[in-house]
This record gives sequence, structure tokens and C-alpha cells, in this order.
Amino acid sequence: MTKGSVKKQKKSNAGFTKTDESAQKKKLDKLIEKGKRQGQLTYDEIYEMLPEDLLLPEKIDETLMVFDDMDIKILDNDAKVLKPKEDSFDKRKVFENDAVVGSTVDFGTVTDPVKMYLREMGLVTLLSREGEIEIAKKIEAGEQEVLRAMLETTIGTESILALADNIEIGNLRAKHVLRDIDEGDTYVDEAAQVETYLATAAVIRELDRENQDLRDNLFQMKNDSEEQRRARRAITRRINKIFDLLKDWRLESSVVDRIEDMIKNQINWFDEKN
Repeated sequence: MTKGSVKKQKKSNAGFTKTDESAQKKKLDKLIEKGKRQGQLTYDEIYEMLPEDLLLPEKIDETLMVFDDMDIKILDNDAKVLKPKEDSFDKRKVFENDAVVGSTVDFGTVTDPVKMYLREMGLVTLLSREGEIEIAKKIEAGEQEVLRAMLETTIGTESILALADNIEIGNLRAKHVLRDIDEGDTYVDEAAQVETYLATAAVIRELDRENQDLRDNLFQMKNDSEEQRRARRAITRRINKIFDLLKDWRLESSVVDRIEDMIKNQINWFDEKN
């Protein structure tokens, strides 16, 4: 192998010669000087002035960080994209993938996920006080709808009464069942709330006992008779009373989920039997 071929091989391995490096550095320095003077650069300016080697995918982040370190902002613009020569590298596409159309971005967003997250969060409109109240009302309405549906089942009511029994005998803390009893409440406050809740549960227990008697009698009544319809209306009235007593005692989500699972399991059991 001749010296000429060795030099040629070294040049092809390196990608560019020292002369090429010097030319690239001059172009980059010139672009940096312009950016410092203006405080910003456009994609078109970068596209026109930087050599192709600095715009390759493996080099682009490093190139952009140079501008970022010097507080040079990059402005996106609506300038017409110059078409590259045939078979040449389309440098503009590198920027289009990272640019946010019509906005001003700094290149920290290219490599810093925190900056990207904060920028995107800034585009989201915050809720107003009225919006928060509206959403809270919808959530509360949804929770009460779920409670009302649970009380239509014997499992739902019996499960809630069983929780009250466990609270009364000390197997459960009320704050693990009821959402409005907070950690910050004193023992005296919690005891007073528990006493009120247990008194409410006692009334619910009596209403539920009356409903159980009515349900037992339904099977002895003639189908679709006036007597049966009256009994069903009486059951519904008592369920409504139970709901009114419970709706202000907001159950913990985990408690509601467990009761829902029990109801679903019971439904599945009946489906399998039939």
C-alpha cells in the first residue's frame, strides 16, 4: 500500500480532514457570533450556515447544546423549506422533528425531559375555582349514585352494617371506613363522630330489618298484585331513607370497591348456577 493510499484511507475513516474541521469551526463560530449579537437564531439560518456534518443525527444534539449553553434561543419560522439536492442529506428534517410549530423554544427541551414537561404543562389551561367546584359536584354525584345502587342490594346494606359492627367492637378505626374522619382529628373528635355514626347505623339496621321482612313476604304474595306493589313501594321508601342517612357519611373508596366486588361475585355466582 502506498503512502497516498494510506492517507486516502485515513481521510475516509475520519470523515473529514483538518482543513474540513477548520472550515466547520469557522462556520460554527460565525453562526455563534451572529446568535450572540441577535440573541436568537432561526432554523433557516442554522440550516443555511452549518455544514452537513454538524447536522447529522449523531451530531445534532451536541451542536444544539452549544447554542443552549450560550443562551441563544432558536426561533421556528414559517419560511419555505429549501429542497435539498438529489441524493443529498435533508438537513431541515432534523429540525422539523424537534420544533414546535409557531412557538419559541430553547434547545434545553431537546435533551432535558423536565424542561419539556414544564413547557407542555404550560400549554394546559388551569382550572378556575368555578371549574373545580363543578368537577367536585360531579364526583360527589357519581359517588352518591354508586351508593344508591349498592343499597338496592341486600349485600350492600349488610356490608355497611357489618363495618359499623366492627367499628363498635374496636376491630376497625372509623377513619379507615369514613373519609371525613381525618388523621388530624383529636381522639375526642373522632369518638364523637363514631358515636354519631353508630347511632345512624342503628337506625339503618332497623329500616333494613323491616325491608327484610317485606322481602320475605313478597314471595307469599300474588305476582303483580296490588299488595305486592305496595310492598315494593314500602321497600323503596326505606331504601331512600337509608340513602339519606348515609349520603353525608362518605365511605372510603377502598371500602366501596370491596363492596362492589362482593356484589359482582354474587351476581357471577347466580349466573353460573343458572
